[in-house]
Amino acid sequence: MLLDIVGVRPQVLSFLLFFVVWEILSHRYIEKQLHKLFYVLPLLFLVWANIHAGFVAGLGVFAVCVLFSLYKAYFKNNNYPSYINILRTDGIVLALSFLATLLTPYGIDLWLEIINSTTTPLIREIGEWQSSFLSWNIVYALFIGLFLGLTFALRKKLHPLEISIAILLTLASASHARMLPILLIVAIPLFAKCTNEFYKLLNATPEKETINRAISYTTIVIVLAVLIFIAQGRNIVTPYDPPMNAIRIETELHEKIGGNTFNEYGFGGAMILNNP
Repeated sequence: MLLDIVGVRPQVLSFLLFFVVWEILSHRYIEKQLHKLFYVLPLLFLVWANIHAGFVAGLGVFAVCVLFSLYKAYFKNNNYPSYINILRTDGIVLALSFLATLLTPYGIDLWLEIINSTTTPLIREIGEWQSSFLSWNIVYALFIGLFLGLTFALRKKLHPLEISIAILLTLASASHARMLPILLIVAIPLFAKCTNEFYKLLNATPEKETINRAISYTTIVIVLAVLIFIAQGRNIVTPYDPPMNAIRIETELHEKIGGNTFNEYGFGGAMILNNP
């Protein structure tokens, strides 16, 4: 499934840049490690916006991190000075990062095009923008099942911010298969952390209740994931029915007129794929 998304395309650089941005953000907001690279984020977004529109995913995750920090400082800790400090530092870096995305040959039109492209009904005709349920395989189903099950069972041992972002990206990847590589960048390290915590539970003083919950939740989610995989398989949801009449007409037009025939994006792609 990922082979349909990842290739020699500009978006591969988006995956790399998202990884770099996520590493910087996770060090600051999850591991609480201050690093000067945080202040380089506007420059990274400047480069990213001039390469590929995938910068929106990184900017969105950045915004979630800042909003989470503001919420925690103001509403949970009642720490007004910390709230103001976050606005003056993180808020400004976030604002500069957004402004940096306007410094392209297209200016604000780049954002308008992204909005138009992601909201048009025609996006449903593009395979990588369709739901990942239509093309995911059993390996992905099992991974998502294990990942969500362990994350939920061990949620008290994880940072709420990384759980929130993982859930948001899981929902995004369920809606659009193109988001799967972005999800994996966040999910794989978190999955490794979950398995490490689970291993500690097994080797420490027995905590049967926690272990049983983890096993139960994981089993339930795996079963659900496999059932969705079976029910939502491409051959069940959208069984291929060759458009014989259209193929016949296309053949006749080609024989009488010659040259190429213009087709609607989705139908033309299906014709090329299934009836070359």
